[in-house]
Amino acid sequence: MESVRLQNEVARRDIEQLHSDIAYQHDIKKKQQNAIFQLKGDQRSREKEVEDQKLRLQVLEREERQLQDRIRILNENIDQRTFTLEKTSAKLDGTLRENEQVRGTINALEYQVQELVRSNGQATELQKRLYRQKDQEVIKNQDLDKGVRITDQNIKDLELHIEGLNRDLEGMRYSNEALVERNYDLR
Repeated sequence: MESVRLQNEVARRDIEQLHSDIAYQHDIKKKQQNAIFQLKGDQRSREKEVEDQKLRLQVLEREERQLQDRIRILNENIDQRTFTLEKTSAKLDGTLRENEQVRGTINALEYQVQELVRSNGQATELQKRLYRQKDQEVIKNQDLDKGVRITDQNIKDLELHIEGLNRDLEGMRYSNEALVERNYDLR
């Protein structure tokens, strides 16, 4: 935008210089025409000077037209560049706003990722703790199973022992009854 402004200033200075050159050339033209009328010299030299002045005047008029065209083109370029610059500036402003929105979204997403990582870490810790607890319970269950099997074996052994004692008791009852009967018979 600054470069366009500088170009505009340079173009305006050129235009002012061209106007001053044109004014200066007009002054020269007038002085030369006055000199022609004042000169009373040779007719041929005067005609030649008049022709030269006419040619010079035509060149100057052509240059003036070219300069006027150049001024018009430069003004159109300035207007077009100013419009393009304003349009680009508006796009840039919109892009900067979108960039800020994207940065805000990125920051929010980064925060969510951090929260998820922390939550995932907590979940992982909980999962590890539960696995340790499960392993301890499996070991405890295995120990309890061993204890139950040992107790079952002890119960079976005691049942067998009780059965043996019951048989012995039955046998003793039998023998006691026989002894009681014999004793009764003896009496």
